[in-house]
Amino acid sequence: MQNSEIQHPSFPQPNNLQIRVWRYMERYKFNWLIDEKRLYMPCATMLGDSLEGTLPLSENEWWEKRIKEANDGEKIFMSSTIIKP
Repeated sequence: MQNSEIQHPSFPQPNNLQIRVWRYMERYKFNWLIDEKRLYMPCATMLGDSLEGTLPLSENEWWEKRIKEANDGEKIFMSSTIIKP
C-alpha cells in the first residue's frame, strides 16, 4: 500500500514508512486478537483502577435531578439506570 493511499487527517503517516510502530500490547495478545477475530475485554476489576467502568459523580447527580423532575412512569425507568456507588 502506498503512503498516498492511506492519507487521512485523523491518521497522520510517518515520513519513513519503514519506521517501527510502537506496540501497545504484547505480540501473543495481538496474535490472539487476529486469530480469534474478536477483542479481549478484561473484567474492569482486573485493570487496577477502582474507578474504571464507573460513571463520574456528576453523571449520577444529573440523573438524580432528572428523576426528581420526572413523572412516576419516567422515574421507574430512570432509577434503574443509576449506578449506586
